[in-house]
This record gives sequence, C-alpha cells and structure tokens, in this order.
Amino acid sequence: MSVSMSITRDRQRKTGRTGGFTLLELLVVIAIIAVLAALLFPVFATAREGARSRKCVSNLRQIGQGFQLYMQDWDGRFPAALDVSDYLSPKLWMGGHPDIPEAYETITAMRKEKRLLPVVLKSHLTTEKLWECPSDTGANFLNVSRAPTKGTTDGQSAYEAWSSSYAYRTELGLYDMDIADLKDSVAVNVLWDMAGYWHTRFRRLSRDFDTQDKDKWVYHVLWGDGHVAPATDGELYDAWGLLSSDRNPFKP
Repeated sequence: MSVSMSITRDRQRKTGRTGGFTLLELLVVIAIIAVLAALLFPVFATAREGARSRKCVSNLRQIGQGFQLYMQDWDGRFPAALDVSDYLSPKLWMGGHPDIPEAYETITAMRKEKRLLPVVLKSHLTTEKLWECPSDTGANFLNVSRAPTKGTTDGQSAYEAWSSSYAYRTELGLYDMDIADLKDSVAVNVLWDMAGYWHTRFRRLSRDFDTQDKDKWVYHVLWGDGHVAPATDGELYDAWGLLSSDRNPFKP
C-alpha cells in the first residue's frame, strides 16, 4: 500500500467522510440556486417582453410605410377599409356619423366586399406576419371600439382570430380626404394594439368587458404623421376626439 493511500484513509477516518456532499450541503446549494432563479427570472421575463415590444413597434412602422405607398397610389387618401370591430359589428354605425353622410350604408357595402384593412393593404406590405404583435394574447370588442358590444377572441390571439393584432380608425378612410389636410397629424391615431395590457405586467388572456385595470394600459400607436409611440388608455381615447364638439380630424 502506498504512503499516499494510507494518508487519505487516515483523513477519511478522522473526518468520517468518504467523499460526496452531505444532505445539509445539498440543501444549501439548492437554496442558493432557488434564490438566484428568483432574482434572474424577472430579468429574463423583462428582456423577453422588451424584445416582443420592439418587434411590435417595428411591425407598426413597416405597416406605416405600407400606408404611405397606398396613399401615393390614391392621392393621399387613407385606405377605404374596415377595422375588425366595424366588420363584425356594422350596427355600431347605425346611428350615423356627424361628419360622414351615409356612413352605415358605406360600411355595409365595404363589409360585403370584405374590405378588411390587411386585405386592402396586402399588395403594399412585404408579409402578412406584420399584422401579428408577438405580445398579442387576445382582445375583445370593448377594448377595440369602446362600444358596448360583446365578442372576444375566445382564447386565441387577435391575429389568430381576426388576422390582425391592430385596430384601425375606419373613419379616416370614409372621410375621403388627403392626409395633408389633417389638422394635427401627430395626434391622430391610425393603428394601435387591440388591447392595452399586452405590453404591461397585466398581460393575460382576453375576457368579456375586460377593463378593470385600464388606467394602467399602454398601447403602441401608429400616428398620422407616420411615427410610432406609446399611449395610455386615456391618451388614446382623447385622440379620437370623442369628447370634442368637433370630431373631424381634417381641416374644413
């Protein structure tokens, strides 16, 4: 027997250990790993949502470029196309519009032609996947149109259910006016997330009349001048001009 082996065995007798970890040491290691995981998981989740958010903004910018190409072909006019809420619930327009004659009749005719915005802009975009926001967990009509109509994506994303994660301000195309005639293009909402909780910590599947935390919502919005910037629920509501005596976003 070598001298080194004898020394090793003598040490094992003194310490009472034959190699490996004790149960206490394993528990300490597991606890440390658990603490590190608890610290790092939120960081990873934030980074992942940041990537999804940047992709969504990129989508809206590219769709905005598609709008510009369309307008070059149509004398500066916004697409005469329908948002999904107007397509599926045309009765929202039965009461008429203060500035658009025969708005309901026009909506009904466009609906028969299936003039949804992704269809109308198809030839001006590089891919249909631009209509899909990576953070899309679904939406309902109340989020989109602010009208008391039911209807959700029923567990699907808005893109899966309706071929678009984004809502469109249908009336812009109905005015049949040049974009250069907008009163304040930087403040006119054109396209935006169908739900305001996608990019917040309240991200979840859609539910009927799901507005209990809307004061914390944030939407990515494509504005009339082509830039993309976030807006709170209140800011998006104000952009519609619904509380103004003059809702027309165009100059007279």
